[in-house]
Amino acid sequence: MVYDWYEANQAKRWYIIYHELGHDILNLEHGECGAMMNESTSGKYSWSRLERDKNTMFNAYKKKIQL
Repeated sequence: MVYDWYEANQAKRWYIIYHELGHDILNLEHGECGAMMNESTSGKYSWSRLERDKNTMFNAYKKKIQL
């Protein structure tokens, strides 16, 4: 994920934090569990997008570990 922390709005900063936690805590790779873990995600970052993509990531992760 290419980003400039200092130019990011608050929603994008939290998006970046959850992306990195996906790597560090959930051991996810780029491309796993939805758009949040896509390294080339771009576009407009909003609170609703953060919630949607975060929930998608966590739900996909839950399914992944149940296998």
